[in-house]
Amino acid sequence: MREGRSSLLSIFFTIIGTCMVLLILIVVSGPSLPHLMGAKSRVRRSACTNNAKQLSSTFLMYSQDWDNRLPLANSWYDGAMPHLKSAQVFVCPARPAVVNGYAFNAVLDGARSDWVADPAMQPLVFESFLGAKNGSDPLQSFLTPHNGMGVVAYLDGHVQWAASAPLAGNPPTPPPGKRFKKEPRHRSAR
Repeated sequence: MREGRSSLLSIFFTIIGTCMVLLILIVVSGPSLPHLMGAKSRVRRSACTNNAKQLSSTFLMYSQDWDNRLPLANSWYDGAMPHLKSAQVFVCPARPAVVNGYAFNAVLDGARSDWVADPAMQPLVFESFLGAKNGSDPLQSFLTPHNGMGVVAYLDGHVQWAASAPLAGNPPTPPPGKRFKKEPRHRSAR
């Protein structure tokens, strides 16, 4: 009879010991859980930065192909596609259900990129709530889906995070002696 009692007691203490170890692990790892949740947010933010940077580079390539002209605001998505490997670049990781989480700065509609006075201050692509394939406006639809921040890609190629919409900038003006001539409304890819 004593043998049965001692094996029951042994099992009981094993269960109690296991529960104590689990409790200690939960208490120790508890403070790090918010950091793990924040890591997911940082990964999304990094992916969004990369998307905006890739879109900015795409428009710089586009302008080199089209005599320094940026795409038209009503067809910028179509103009960018030949320079991209995947349409996944247009999807913001914080809003994966939205087909296009970015918009084009309408102030730059068909403008010559070399006529912009300060490319580092001229927004090109930004996070937007429009969700449309060729969505564009002068930063009125700026969205901040990443903990109150949104990404903006500038004409010089750099990407910046902002809590509110930056100024859309002025339309590019030709240098003295040059005339500004608008391109036809739609250019097909080569």
